[in-house]
Amino acid sequence: MTVALSSPLYVLGAWSAGDTGVTDANGTTWAVRPGTTGIFDGPDVRLNQSPFPNADGAQRSRNFRIPRQMTISGWARGSSVAGTEASRRAFVNLLVNGGQDTLTVTYLDGLTLTALVERAGQPKATPASAGEFDWQLTLSAVDPSLYGALVSQSTGLPSGSGGLDWSTGGGLDWTGGSTGGLDWGTVTSLGLITLTNNGQVKTWPTFTIVGPVTNPTIVGPDGRQLVFTDTLAASDTVVLRSNPINRAVTKNNVPFRPNLTVAQWWSLPAQSSVTVQFQGTSAGTPTLTVSASDAY
Repeated sequence: MTVALSSPLYVLGAWSAGDTGVTDANGTTWAVRPGTTGIFDGPDVRLNQSPFPNADGAQRSRNFRIPRQMTISGWARGSSVAGTEASRRAFVNLLVNGGQDTLTVTYLDGLTLTALVERAGQPKATPASAGEFDWQLTLSAVDPSLYGALVSQSTGLPSGSGGLDWSTGGGLDWTGGSTGGLDWGTVTSLGLITLTNNGQVKTWPTFTIVGPVTNPTIVGPDGRQLVFTDTLAASDTVVLRSNPINRAVTKNNVPFRPNLTVAQWWSLPAQSSVTVQFQGTSAGTPTLTVSASDAY
């Protein structure tokens, strides 16, 4: 694949296109025409307004963004009729099984954002002449946000080393005469992770807990908690996906929502940072991994 770096780049599965052309494995060049919508624009909103029956105006409540609708169109030109037709047939069968795939857009400033998309209409590819055709791709993303690179951070439970020896064999030096006074130990981990969202809209983190640990708890902003009531073995993995659009709780890839006995979900606001703490009981070395992306 070749691409001019001076133009935005669009990638969906094995297909890609750019304003000044991208050449695929069949020797077909895909170029995007001006007029692409839904990617560089903000998503539309759903107004919550109820007109007053006997007065001007309306009563309102907060509006919300609707699924992002995107249309990309352009032209394609091949080096051979056979190669062009192979490219065209592959294009019209993008997302043919009704599923979703990731659309990646690289902007002029080099920022790469993604959206999970599905067909919102049939891909159109009408041959204009031998070896050339026009095309149009209409997509929808139920999550209206565009996301930057996924960033993951991990921590263990709060822990320390050393400390006071209360056993009769070791004793305590209350005076400091022989060992330099009381040794209160050293904190080796606070179990903290700080998340940052440099985007323009709120984003939702995903939490992955690997045992062994009993009743793992994640404490977020304002003391809000996620408490998974269970005893996890070292082979157990719990995933808490917080985005309300696809919110889920799984243990070893099996739904386990009832075990999340406290579910005080929170988002990561735009242009801000949030610190969370991992808590629980364990004689081993469990981990919490938190993953989040900047959102736009």
